[in-house]
Amino acid sequence: MALTPKLIARPMDTHHVACAKEHESLLAAAIRKVSLYGRYRFSAWVQSDDDVVRAATGRDFGFLLPKSELSLHRIADGLERRLEHSTEPLSATVPVGYTPLVFLLNPAAASRLHADRVPFGWQDLASASLKIRHASARQLDGEAVAIAQHLSLSSAADVERVHQQVEEYGPDDLSVLDRAAKGGWKADVVIAQERSVLEFARQNDVEGLVVYPHDGTLALPVSFALVRGWYGDDAEGAFAHLAEALQALPRSTVAAAGLHNNVAELNATPTFPQTSGLQWAPHAGMQPVVLPARGAVRSIRELAFRTQRAVDVCLVFDASESMGEGGKFDAAVEGVEAFLVLLGSPASRVALIRIRSRAETVAPLTLRSQFRFEPVSVKPDGRTALTDAVSQALNMLTEHGYRSNNRAIVGFTDGQENASHRPGADVEAAFRAHPGIRFYGIAYGADADASILERFAAASDGLVVRGGAAQIKSLYERLSTYF
Repeated sequence: MALTPKLIARPMDTHHVACAKEHESLLAAAIRKVSLYGRYRFSAWVQSDDDVVRAATGRDFGFLLPKSELSLHRIADGLERRLEHSTEPLSATVPVGYTPLVFLLNPAAASRLHADRVPFGWQDLASASLKIRHASARQLDGEAVAIAQHLSLSSAADVERVHQQVEEYGPDDLSVLDRAAKGGWKADVVIAQERSVLEFARQNDVEGLVVYPHDGTLALPVSFALVRGWYGDDAEGAFAHLAEALQALPRSTVAAAGLHNNVAELNATPTFPQTSGLQWAPHAGMQPVVLPARGAVRSIRELAFRTQRAVDVCLVFDASESMGEGGKFDAAVEGVEAFLVLLGSPASRVALIRIRSRAETVAPLTLRSQFRFEPVSVKPDGRTALTDAVSQALNMLTEHGYRSNNRAIVGFTDGQENASHRPGADVEAAFRAHPGIRFYGIAYGADADASILERFAAASDGLVVRGGAAQIKSLYERLSTYF
């Protein structure tokens, strides 16, 4: 019997796309669409935007759909340094959609400013007296705010006036919204991307007015990109194929991700899914601002980080005997050093108080550029007078802190309070009597007395984070974004 030869199909090369979590649904819809043709095969690698940036900079991916075009700028900067000879390491970028930067006003502030009836913008923000929150300029979401400020405000003095009203920054839009609006408003205005506001409103009951600044609404692109010189089977053809599918996604799919198809849409009444509690201010007179070139963005980013509102921060360092165990001391010193490097404004000042059997000031408030401390000055010894140390820090900021600066205490402990003389309730009352001073605590390890840190944070509208020796540096880095 004759054998009929089998036709063996040559498998298609798979093109892997590094995609930020925010765009997983967009990419999945586009991949489903192109899969019908069978010409190319795609696979989505969905991670945090930071992981996408790291992977792309490490040349692990040629196809990219990060959080926004600002991420692409950072990827291009990293690739440029890595490749040295390449001045434009991205071969092509194609916008998929846009998200504008908006003001979310709490109802009381919106009513006071009549923002629901008359145009409201950056210049109005600069001339008002408000409690403002937005992400740090060192972070991607805060970079968008910095760009919009510098493009829309007429002078450096106006930028400074806006910064002087910022009572707290943060690592990203959602963290800022969570701290400012969840469980009752603590701020007048949050500046964030529209899609972040929508995502927050879908997950939480929040009332507020979404305002598009009439004198400069930054239209932030979300773009699909191809890295130059990426070797793959017909990479450019595959890129064009998937880019076309992404651009052809239905309006409903793009809107569900909180994006607009194009900049022209920003002048129309928004057609997003209903979100309880949010109202939309009229768009009359809105002036869309397009993201500038990478070099300009880089310059604004560097300038903005230096011009953030300064902070007077008192570091409370647990130097009790238990800190000598398991590498905790070295990790804590490394965390503090990372925190100091990342403090923004050169006008910021730092003090250091150590926790032992009694609280002692190691360094008074000193300009960040002049602040030094020797690890031996906080060498582990004795018991844990945590409450006394926090009280001493509070007194220092009350008496010597600048009212023009944000004022904060950043403290950590790895154990239980066991040596203080002052009652914790008195310190909580002192925080409530000085609402401009916040406590940010780190519960260091499983034995840390997180309850007392939580009490100080609750009394001061602060924050507590938790972690062990392996996380201490990243926790300090995260807390640094709030200043």
